[in-house]
Amino acid sequence: MYAFIDEDSTHKAATILSQADSSTQVELITGKRIKIKNNQILFTFASPAPQALMDAAAAEATQIDSDFLWELLPQSEFTAVDFAPDYFGGSPSAIQKAALLIALHAQPAIFNRKGKGLYKPATPEMLAVVKESLAKKAREQARCDAMVAELVAGQLPTEVQAACPNIAFKPDKNGWAWKALALAAKQVGTHPTRLLMQRGAFKSHYDLHMARFMGEEFPQGAAHRPIELPPFVAADLPLANVQAFSIDDSQTTEIDDALSVTHLPDGNTEVGIHIAAPSLVMPRGSALDKLAKNRMSTVYMPGNKITMLPDAAVAAFSLDEGRPCPAVSLYCTYNPQFECVATRTVTERVPLAANLRHDKLEDDITTEDVIAGTLPASIPFGKELSYLYALRGVLSAQRDAVRGKPENNNRTDFNFAVAWADESRSDGENSAENATVTITTRKRGSPLDAIVSEMMILANSSWAGLLGKLGVPGVFRGQRFGKVKMSTTPMAHESIGVAHYGWFTSPLRRYSDMVNQAQLLACVQYGATAALVAPYKPKDVDLYGIVGAFDDKYNAYNTHQSSMERYWCLRWLKQQATLHGHTSQLDAVVVRPDTVRLRHVPLYIEVTGIPDGARGRPVVVDVLSWDELDLSVQARFVGEGQGANSAAGGALAAFEELSDDDDTPLAAAVALPDAEEGEQAPAIVTNPA
Repeated sequence: MYAFIDEDSTHKAATILSQADSSTQVELITGKRIKIKNNQILFTFASPAPQALMDAAAAEATQIDSDFLWELLPQSEFTAVDFAPDYFGGSPSAIQKAALLIALHAQPAIFNRKGKGLYKPATPEMLAVVKESLAKKAREQARCDAMVAELVAGQLPTEVQAACPNIAFKPDKNGWAWKALALAAKQVGTHPTRLLMQRGAFKSHYDLHMARFMGEEFPQGAAHRPIELPPFVAADLPLANVQAFSIDDSQTTEIDDALSVTHLPDGNTEVGIHIAAPSLVMPRGSALDKLAKNRMSTVYMPGNKITMLPDAAVAAFSLDEGRPCPAVSLYCTYNPQFECVATRTVTERVPLAANLRHDKLEDDITTEDVIAGTLPASIPFGKELSYLYALRGVLSAQRDAVRGKPENNNRTDFNFAVAWADESRSDGENSAENATVTITTRKRGSPLDAIVSEMMILANSSWAGLLGKLGVPGVFRGQRFGKVKMSTTPMAHESIGVAHYGWFTSPLRRYSDMVNQAQLLACVQYGATAALVAPYKPKDVDLYGIVGAFDDKYNAYNTHQSSMERYWCLRWLKQQATLHGHTSQLDAVVVRPDTVRLRHVPLYIEVTGIPDGARGRPVVVDVLSWDELDLSVQARFVGEGQGANSAAGGALAAFEELSDDDDTPLAAAVALPDAEEGEQAPAIVTNPA
């Protein structure tokens, strides 16, 4: 004897082994033996065998007309087995009884299950709703099938296009557009994001990478909303008796810092470090402060940038030549032996005599001429530059004594210049396929770089110490035992070699510097009582939040910058391939075991098979292929480069290797949405920021 049972709300056929007053021992089709309560038996039958019954009943259930069945049913609870004669007529077979139960169970919205074998039909009103829902789902499924066919055939359905760019990064996996894209990608044998690129959803891989970043960091867009600057009378500030000059590259529009050198009648020399002062009109909680706090920093990338502050604010406070500009100035007075005998910090207007551009001057400025004071007369502020370079040497040596080793200034910096086909659309909408990238090298530690770097370290460490002395909190950056840490109290930065360090010198570009400047202004105005009146008091919860938020946002921006630099390096490879017909073999430098960096562009590549040896030695690699979507590169090791085993090769190691003080990880990931559960996105090696 067999039984058709309800086991865990699932219909099954089983063989009866034994039966008692309240329970029955049965054997399922799988061979598993279980004990069930007698009320779980919906009906018993002698034939056919359980498996045959289930197969036949499943087929019979598909023939049952649910509309006709609903019309026959009473508008109350009913027992399915008892109703079988009304539907099938006469004495229904075991197969027909099972089929009816399977059909009822398969449509719970129309036939509501009320118990084991008990059902109640939906009301006419509910039935209408259910039927419309089923019809809608059928239409959507039909459209999904059509979208799959379009995608496979090389077309881009309008629904999929409308779901961009989110469908490429954070898709709604319950939406029909994603379901169609995922199914089509599976049929084609590729990743959904790759299929989007192949079907023209994005103009270029550049647009895809930018869309991903904008969706994460600027979902409302990067354009600044209209906002008025608060009234500010710069003339109320005293006018400094200096002629200041800035040193930046030609692409810099947010000029935060400038320098001045004044030789005093007593034989001493006063060095001025002048920092733009936007915090004068951006108090805590103001509209501009909230805007800057939301962005935290200017975002830099080759060929584009997203400014932290609106253009009007930048224009009002950037240290542009030809006018006196509001600034916070640190003055350090040095005797002829370069010993600091006095310091002071003031708020003032600083006359900007010139905005020097190092990319236009460095070829004419040699270390020898700077040291000897024999710079060409065509170099503006040549004498001042020579003095600052000499001072820089003294200050750097003092920091080296604290560090316990000379500072590594031999790394190579890379400058990216992107020439868009349409310069008016270099905001990311212009297709990068038609753009040309030029990547040039500039050795870190040139005289102009060294001067600016040392003066900024002097200002950042001096002002961090001043806030610490007065008990005023801020956003500070320190390093101990190789670990970089952000804090609201000043701490030592061992790799720089200073007792206190914070970020003060880029308030037009970093919110941390804006906050610190506001705190510094309180110190300048109130002195010993500054901690009581500064915008942020000790243990201010909001300040702790700013520290954490800034660190997260800054890291996200740096990751994007590194990814875009890597993208443009791959575009550079394509340009080389177009120019020469192939990339051929390229010079590289070993930076990690199994990792090299190309000599002429900051492209880091994992290459297996490199013999063990010193970092920084030259090698030759053959770049086989690359992918602008996941930013991966395939290359093979060819051999040692020229001078690998010579003294020159050893010098190259010192010149090229990564600094031990670099706290930015070499590897980052470009994540693509998983097409299926558990699929992993590829790991991508990117350029350290």
